[in-house]
Amino acid sequence: MDKEEKNKKLEIKKYNSLNDFVSENPDVLLDKSKDNYDTQFEVMIHGTTRKLMENIFNEGLQCKQEGDLSYTAAYASPIRADECTKKEFLLEKKLKEHSHNDSNSNFVLKLPRDFIIQGATEIRYAAFFVNNDKNKTLPILDTRFIVGMYDRDSGEFYLNPNFKDKLSKQERAELMFKKINEEKLYNSRRDTVFDMFWAKNEENNKREVEEDVVEINKGNSTNLVEEIDIGRQYDDWQ
Repeated sequence: MDKEEKNKKLEIKKYNSLNDFVSENPDVLLDKSKDNYDTQFEVMIHGTTRKLMENIFNEGLQCKQEGDLSYTAAYASPIRADECTKKEFLLEKKLKEHSHNDSNSNFVLKLPRDFIIQGATEIRYAAFFVNNDKNKTLPILDTRFIVGMYDRDSGEFYLNPNFKDKLSKQERAELMFKKINEEKLYNSRRDTVFDMFWAKNEENNKREVEEDVVEINKGNSTNLVEEIDIGRQYDDWQ
């Protein structure tokens, strides 16, 4: 997305409730999978003020840490099919309750699982990030994955015009390419951490053995090194 597109005046569609949005757009946040623990997408919530809505819809959401969205957004759940008979969805309940620094608005993020990296100790979302022109050290979540904003005071839902639920083959290929590159970096960093851990572990073990030798020597009149030498001489005599 170029600068002209980022700064364009948005035509934002408003819904009186999240229920109204889901009724009109059933495929966006509704989870139709048989296993609720294995959905095709992940939903997250970011709380902030309403005045930032157009800026975030235009430019994306600035994140706090590279690759990891959990520092910026809270985990939620898609709307299950069996919830549609209820007056209030579990997602809507969380949107009403979630508040970051007394924020009055919550942004809903939808992330296809195909491009999420499930690591040993963390989940990586780097494929969804774009370059940050203002702050090179912090990434930005692509606006295409921001569904909209929920107003906690009024219950209204504002659809992000730049949200894109159906990705083209080209877009999916680009995301997969970014995911593969991130996996390589993640595995490289993980191997480095493991190498450092084992090196440190070996160093600790060596120090503990040396400390044990000192303790043994304190209780013996003969130095342990001398005992070893005596043992070698004894072996030579045999």
